[in-house]
Amino acid sequence: MLFKVSLLFATATLLSAGRVPRIIGGQDTPIEEDPWQVSLVVGGDHACGGSIYSKDFVITAAHCVSRVNPEELQVRAGSTLRSQGGTLHRVAAIKYYPGYSNYEFWKNDIAVIRLSEPLEFSDRVQSIRLAGEDPEAGAQAKITGWGWTFKNGAMQIPDILQGVAIPIVSRACCQLKYPEFGITEAVICAGTSHKSTLFEDSGGPLTVNKQLVGVVCGGRYGSPIMYSSVIYHKDWILGAIEALS
Repeated sequence: MLFKVSLLFATATLLSAGRVPRIIGGQDTPIEEDPWQVSLVVGGDHACGGSIYSKDFVITAAHCVSRVNPEELQVRAGSTLRSQGGTLHRVAAIKYYPGYSNYEFWKNDIAVIRLSEPLEFSDRVQSIRLAGEDPEAGAQAKITGWGWTFKNGAMQIPDILQGVAIPIVSRACCQLKYPEFGITEAVICAGTSHKSTLFEDSGGPLTVNKQLVGVVCGGRYGSPIMYSSVIYHKDWILGAIEALS
């Protein structure tokens, strides 16, 4: 079954119309190791991840924000913990890729968020650089998030940020795993059957050498997960940030 990332918001409660990424095979990770990681909060609960681009902007997945108004969303920065600590920030504006559709979630699943007030940078809150080129297949990447974990045969919701190293998978190999989808340059694939992202890690960072290369999109359990390529969408990201500034 696909972790189809179609999100509905009703009475301030996040409802999932499908299944979306969580960390598999991760370990507790202090926020100081990945200080660009943020939590998107809806109705007081963690809903998705995101990455700090600057003091005013966060990059995330379109499916995380396409059906929520700015006033319903908050961003938690600077905390290792899922539901407390750090600082909570209101959202001024949201912009996601034009034409994005929850029914074709693997296409252009990228968005930017402008915060109402600028972040204060510290060792727990920092921006991340956008990568200058796509990583090669086999390169070691890292994923982080507070999504559900699978340990000892049971699903668990972690209180502490999880992180895991995973390999980049070639688009050709990824296409074999997803013959029903067109794996284009807009998508990066990464992960193994026992190290991957799953439920509620959507929108979070895929990094290589502490540079942002992808944004968690979705995929199928036991297969590499699809990420929106930051390189492919870089011009749009920068243009959207300029438009919202």
